[in-house]
Amino acid sequence: MMGLVLYFLAAVFVTSLLSGVMGMLGGYLLILAFLAVLPVGSAMILHGIVQGVANGSRFWFLKQHSRWDVMPAVFVGGTVAASVIALTAVVPDAALVMIVAGSVTLLGESIGKKFRVDVRKPTIGFLCGCVVVVTQIFAGFAGPVLDSFFRHSSFNRFEVVATKAFIQSIGHLIKIFYYLLATHKIAEELHPLINPWFMLLAIVVALLGTWVGTKLLNRVSEASFNQWTRVIVVALAIATIVVTILK
Repeated sequence: MMGLVLYFLAAVFVTSLLSGVMGMLGGYLLILAFLAVLPVGSAMILHGIVQGVANGSRFWFLKQHSRWDVMPAVFVGGTVAASVIALTAVVPDAALVMIVAGSVTLLGESIGKKFRVDVRKPTIGFLCGCVVVVTQIFAGFAGPVLDSFFRHSSFNRFEVVATKAFIQSIGHLIKIFYYLLATHKIAEELHPLINPWFMLLAIVVALLGTWVGTKLLNRVSEASFNQWTRVIVVALAIATIVVTILK
């Protein structure tokens, strides 16, 4: 059990740090790490708690850069999507989650390149809220596809990271409640590590990783920020899909 605890804490720290720097990617890697050893319901709940704290703290550290003008439309879209999905209470298979995760990431890249969607427009903001909630629940994270809505917004990297952090933290809260309901309906037992003491430890580690990541963000240029996030995310998405199919 101690080895598993150290494995999870290391994953939490590294992925929180990555998210602090890039505003994405951490949630993707963390859900893959959790799914490797946990059933889907437990993985999603644990992931939601850790990433919710990581995103929430990242927003707090950068809150002065947040763009509140896009929030109303995004909130309405997310509320509508959450209301519809709550009627299903389905827990997907782990392999399906991984394939959806990779596919959603590639979709986000495709949207960003082919369509000039801009989250500042109310209709696009509404669509963004819907997409975030759906992908949070069925892929575990929404960073890459959420990023496609910000790529043509003309926001700087601080505004992008801060605003996305707030939106994703709300999405993770919705995901936690969804899987608590879904696992209860199918009588799936939660993993023993989902307990108050481990949660507290994981939250502290997530906060530490996020704090380090946001400090490193000051050393990343705009050009590097945009270039490397694209390359790394696409490579990981393709690898996830291929490995999952070949299993």
